[in-house]
Amino acid sequence: MEENYPLKKQIKTNPEVSSLFTQGDFSSMKLKEDHESKPLWITPTGHIFMDTSSPIYQQITDFLVAVSEPVSRPKHIHEYIITRYSLYAAVSVKLETEYIIDVLTKHSKTEEIPESVNSTRKQKPSITDTS
Repeated sequence: MEENYPLKKQIKTNPEVSSLFTQGDFSSMKLKEDHESKPLWITPTGHIFMDTSSPIYQQITDFLVAVSEPVSRPKHIHEYIITRYSLYAAVSVKLETEYIIDVLTKHSKTEEIPESVNSTRKQKPSITDTS
């Protein structure tokens, strides 16, 4: 039967495929009680995945474009990443660090905002920072 599905067999035995998923196992992240109504999944690496079926999809998209960089935007799930440069852009349009953290916390499926995102409280990026 497996000979009818050569790709399936190749994926099972090909170690190169698993190397594509080296970002980590996020299954230990605790979900909020109302996670089904939240549109964002924020990983410890700063990647943000947004469910486009959310009723607040357009508002969240506008916010994410202001504070992060789009990675991939297919029809159902959009991926963004928060970087130092995207935070500089957010500061340039007068978004406060606390506001960014509050919005991400409010709309995240996970209980805690990962350290990679939360560390922006300590950094307080400014436009004149060149490091």
